[in-house]
Amino acid sequence: MAEKIDHLTVCESTGKWSFREESQKGTGISQVTSSVQVNGRTHRIAGWFERTVQIGDFIKDTLGKRRPHVVEGRLGRQGPLVRLVFEVFPGRSQMIVSIEIINDSDQPVVLGMCNLLELTKRQGGQLHLGFDSDQMNVFTYECRTTPQLVKHITSDGGQHDNAPTCHLSDSLSGKTYHASFLTVDRAYCGHVIRYSKREKNLRHEAWCNFNDYELQPGDRIQTEKLWVELADSPYETLERWADKVHQIYKPAISEEIPVGWIGWAWGTPLDNETQEDYINRHTAAIQKRLPGFGVDYVWASVPIKDGLVGNWEEFDDQNYPHGIPWLVELLKKRTMKLGLWLAPFWVVKKTDGYRKNKNRLLCDSEGTPRSPKRWNWAYNAPEGQEPHLYCLDASHPDTVDYLAKTLRAYREMGVRYAMFDFQQGGRPLPEDVLANPAMVKGTEPYRCAMKAMREAAGPDFHILSGTGGLMDNIGISDSFRIGADYGEGRPILPRFHAYPAPFEIDGADFSTSTPHRNVLQNLASTWFVHRRFWQNSINILVVSKPISRPEVEISTTLFGMSGGPLFLGDEMDTLDEDRLTYIKKVLPRLPETARPLDLFERVYPEDYARVLSLPIQTGWGKWNVVALFNLDDKPKRITLPVAKLGLKKRRSYRLYNFWQECYCGCFSDTLEVDIAPFSCQVLRIEEAKKHPWLLSTDMHLRQGQAEIASMAWDAGKMILSGVAKRPKGETGSLILHSPVGFKPIDYTGLEVAKTDRDSSLIIRKKIHFKKASMPWEMQFEKIPVSVWRTD
Repeated sequence: MAEKIDHLTVCESTGKWSFREESQKGTGISQVTSSVQVNGRTHRIAGWFERTVQIGDFIKDTLGKRRPHVVEGRLGRQGPLVRLVFEVFPGRSQMIVSIEIINDSDQPVVLGMCNLLELTKRQGGQLHLGFDSDQMNVFTYECRTTPQLVKHITSDGGQHDNAPTCHLSDSLSGKTYHASFLTVDRAYCGHVIRYSKREKNLRHEAWCNFNDYELQPGDRIQTEKLWVELADSPYETLERWADKVHQIYKPAISEEIPVGWIGWAWGTPLDNETQEDYINRHTAAIQKRLPGFGVDYVWASVPIKDGLVGNWEEFDDQNYPHGIPWLVELLKKRTMKLGLWLAPFWVVKKTDGYRKNKNRLLCDSEGTPRSPKRWNWAYNAPEGQEPHLYCLDASHPDTVDYLAKTLRAYREMGVRYAMFDFQQGGRPLPEDVLANPAMVKGTEPYRCAMKAMREAAGPDFHILSGTGGLMDNIGISDSFRIGADYGEGRPILPRFHAYPAPFEIDGADFSTSTPHRNVLQNLASTWFVHRRFWQNSINILVVSKPISRPEVEISTTLFGMSGGPLFLGDEMDTLDEDRLTYIKKVLPRLPETARPLDLFERVYPEDYARVLSLPIQTGWGKWNVVALFNLDDKPKRITLPVAKLGLKKRRSYRLYNFWQECYCGCFSDTLEVDIAPFSCQVLRIEEAKKHPWLLSTDMHLRQGQAEIASMAWDAGKMILSGVAKRPKGETGSLILHSPVGFKPIDYTGLEVAKTDRDSSLIIRKKIHFKKASMPWEMQFEKIPVSVWRTD
């Protein structure tokens, strides 16, 4: 006999369960089992299942109304009580799965791997998604800076281990099976995904590992929660999962989007110039050349003594002779704030951090400290003789206190920004022995230490998670690096990849120091967590020559289509004026990020995501900004039906190409765009109006959202008017479209041309911003179409 609750069916004779759409022939998973590992032995649900129980009525909280269904049993006569908990959302193909272990015995029990979901052929499990399972794709989102890819299920030998998501979709129908962890509080969790092309057999395990945690008598523990959904689209299900995670953690997403300058991304200090002088010179240039654009932060990296991690409060006296507090005061006079780089969980010998924590390092059972690698940023050490790194034991209360004091000291100095890098150092490995055995050897000690630093830093201190960041930073980090070291330079030393230069250019692939493809792919792959978990950061914008104009347009477009922090990496006092304009086109920062239109159609390794779309709606207008990329060495044609753009068929949409500065006419049902090799295009798409209206601007890549405060057409007076916004002293242009039959009354100050595309007028109106907000208007008159030359 089987009990059915909405889309969930539990077989009372075996304890196995199925989760299907309305019809038993629909999308879903069947004959699924679960297991727990206690005292070194794995117990599957069939062995410990005794009964199903109801615990209370419907649950209703921020996650929504759902009905709990509990499968319960005991592991042997005196073993712990185990509960498999399903929280089913009525009328929807969604549920939450977790396991609770209750030790009501008088002896501790050792917990290992808990599989919340085991779908294996050996146990009779099946996934029902499409007619041909070889057509499935797997999305490898992992909250990392490495490429987040959509792959064929058959690629990589069918092996796709992943955390925190399992996301499988049918490439033809879009039907999707999604299983992702909602919580990351204590234990490590992830997914094993295996597919045999020969047998057309899928294996999926959603696991949560307690890593030999001892559950004491009278205690209970719950695994992390797993969200399971059957969906018709591979896109919306990701957004729904991220919404649920947001509702659990309620991260405080800052309204401020940091904009700053970093002093080591491209240039090199002059001879005998200290880093202090270098920062002084460039911040003075920023004040002069970018006033009013909100460049508020300076990121000094790496100012610690000898470049050694662990010297967090000992600074480089040679490069910062007046000290960090002096620098903070200098920046404060320029309305700027200091940011620092920090790898909080790493130390090397001969540093203050090592001396204070040498008895609190992560060690194995033999007492040997873990040493992941050498620290190659130790400038004074010969190559190959750099000091060994050691990892702090974040479970030790004195370690947590040390880290909190470090952040508190930074705050007292006036620091208000920090990049937390190499965060993997704070996460214990299975072989490590924790100082505090009451903590699970997983994310628990890491989050404990991170929360302490977050609290010590204060709410107005911006924390960016860098490499080593994972989903367990939610609710702690303000922003998160979603790609590789984009736009970053290095000192001119043989140990760094760009030697004998500070920077590499012309890099389109995933691995170079300008990995456009990595950032493009990851920007397309992470839209659903932006401003739900944190602000997505793609790192540093560099626009200096000799970088080619197409490459600068690619970088600027990536920043313009994203809504996260922006740091500048150029020599600001010598940057050519024509390159400075690129920076201005993505300032001020705006919070929205673009959504991919082809992420699940462009499958690795054959292709990568190429199209980002940003629907924009203001009080005066509604349009789409669409960016299309070609990072290959051959031309590419991209075809987009209006439905994919979120537009309606049989309507006319006006098109403007931002980088080529040209009106492209109108289209109705399908947009076709040819893109040259190693280039991108940014298109503004708006439903065509029968009266004069804005076509674009040359001031901001969003083309109206940032720089047009208001705009209206008065049909009676035939006046188009509005208010433009830009920092005082700037100059910018409105690009207007005037349909056949309308002409300006006064041509003074206008540049007007008639286009052969449709005989309409393209009008450029320049605005000199004598103040930050400039009203403007233009009056038109009608002339008979019969005298309008359209031949």
